[in-house]
Amino acid sequence: MEKITRREFNKKLAKSFLYSILVFFGLASLPEINRGDFKAKCPRDYYCLKRCPFNAISLDQDGFPLISKKKCVAWVKEVNKYKWPKCGLCLKGCPTRALEALK
Repeated sequence: MEKITRREFNKKLAKSFLYSILVFFGLASLPEINRGDFKAKCPRDYYCLKRCPFNAISLDQDGFPLISKKKCVAWVKEVNKYKWPKCGLCLKGCPTRALEALK
């Protein structure tokens, strides 16, 4: 009887492990992860903030640039992403072109 109990325990443990892996990879695909890539690349020299002619860039609570999709002319609502050739002045001169990490 003890072997059956252990077998059932191992099955439950395996299911829990697989479930946690699925949750982890589901969370990893969220847009906030892209923001994390951006934060890793951004030098915070605020070049983009000074360069934007539309005042579409502000700072978040951590001091990182944040683009207003309503004000930015590079944001294309139909495809839900930035088309940098439309403007891209914030990218020109940025040493890491970190804003390209935003989707």
